[in-house]
Amino acid sequence: MKQPIFFTHSQCIHCKKKLAFIDLIPIISCLIQGFHCRYCLKQLPSIYLVEELLGGFFSLLVLKNGIDFSSFYIYIFLLQAFLLSLTDFLYWKVEPKILYPLFLFLLSLHLFLNQTLFWKTGIGIFLLFTCFTYFTNNSMGYGDVILLSCWSILLGHIAILHIIFLASINGLLFCIINKLLFKKNYRKIPFVPFLSIGLFFYLYI
Repeated sequence: MKQPIFFTHSQCIHCKKKLAFIDLIPIISCLIQGFHCRYCLKQLPSIYLVEELLGGFFSLLVLKNGIDFSSFYIYIFLLQAFLLSLTDFLYWKVEPKILYPLFLFLLSLHLFLNQTLFWKTGIGIFLLFTCFTYFTNNSMGYGDVILLSCWSILLGHIAILHIIFLASINGLLFCIINKLLFKKNYRKIPFVPFLSIGLFFYLYI
């Protein structure tokens, strides 16, 4: 990912023209343009539509009960998870430009809300999964390890174990369903999207 993450415009992957704001509104873009670029008329990736819809859904879900620091904290948490899911899915990378700034921001909000920090849990998770990754021939990415360590500091061991369990179950189901229905065998899958699903279920279910 050579382009900066923040403060950049979405662009057509074909002609590289910057997309207008109206192009990024899923309903309008689909109805008026058939989700095609207005400049070169080629179809835009479906992931654009998915990310806009999910981003709007998370915003409505978190802010439906009003805006306060607690809801804003959860919103930033889910935003980080969502953005990192996209970078992991598209580029097989846990983007540091998203991970570290948003973690520091979450850490500041966490302290402002007078919540407990679980430094020992974070260190323990980091050491445990670093060893696991080393002895299993990098079966888990180091970006995943760092993300889990950061989340562990904020959430504690019980929450992070729930998230890992849910992520593992969802990842396993994904592989099984793809093998049974589509005859696809995945030797490697992006794990952050499943961690994000685990985080979402932990926060709301």
